[in-house]
Amino acid sequence: MKNRFVAAVFAWLLGFIGLNNFYTGHPVRGVVDILFCWTGIPSLVNLIRACCYLWQDNDDDFRRKFCA
Repeated sequence: MKNRFVAAVFAWLLGFIGLNNFYTGHPVRGVVDILFCWTGIPSLVNLIRACCYLWQDNDDDFRRKFCA
């Protein structure tokens, strides 16, 4: 079971390499983040995504919306 707080921490701290995407079941997004980590764009996108993870009401909503 995926936990939204773990995914948010991964996105916040290691979003520049897309660890949260691998955790939530989106490996292609994770690889794209690794390929473009030198631009800083994955860091910004995953910072926003971390906020979205935390704004979910519960873990069921998180899993339905963000997990593959």
